[in-house]
Amino acid sequence: MGDGPMPYDANGVFPVPPTPPEPDCPNPETVSAGDFVWFEGPENIVTLEKAFIESTGQIIYVGNNLTLDDYHFGTTYALHTQGDPDGIPEVTVPDVQPTVPGDYYLLSPDISRNFTWNRAEDFTYTWTPALTYPDAMFSTGISGTLVASGESGFAGSLPWDDGVHTYTAAELSQLQASQVGFSASSSIEGREYGLPFSTIQYCKSKSSLSTSATMFLE
Repeated sequence: MGDGPMPYDANGVFPVPPTPPEPDCPNPETVSAGDFVWFEGPENIVTLEKAFIESTGQIIYVGNNLTLDDYHFGTTYALHTQGDPDGIPEVTVPDVQPTVPGDYYLLSPDISRNFTWNRAEDFTYTWTPALTYPDAMFSTGISGTLVASGESGFAGSLPWDDGVHTYTAAELSQLQASQVGFSASSSIEGREYGLPFSTIQYCKSKSSLSTSATMFLE
């Protein structure tokens, strides 16, 4: 909406959409860009190594032994290919891979050690703001089984990134008493881009930082 993601501070309870059938089409053809490609940023360079999907023979590039220390917040990385004489040549495409604006931590409650919550009470959680708006998005969810249908479902929220939000008892009571999952995520989407010699110019990179835990509703 508007110029970018907007904070809504809105909740809802939804069924999990069914998994769509697998399309009956061949796997996309892939081409080598060299043994390595790099995400190059102002503070660091992240190396991705060429790998193969054995079942299809497709080429992918993966980061090995990467940690959160390799992830610099509020950065946009360029894509630099090593180049392959039989595939994609060496090229650098600027502003391809964004990262979320900042780190965040869940502060309360401490969802660990068989944490249990009464569905008849509002559930308020707090976090250190992830600095997401207006460029990125912050979302949370509590996933379980819907009382009305017995289907998998979730209470979801797009809260203002101000550090405090509440799932109401009316929302929690729509989930069955059971073990459920709690998740929080900040995410960002990059610009459309393509390789300079290609007519395809609508690739987009995404990045997210997620936290998950299990708890019990009673």
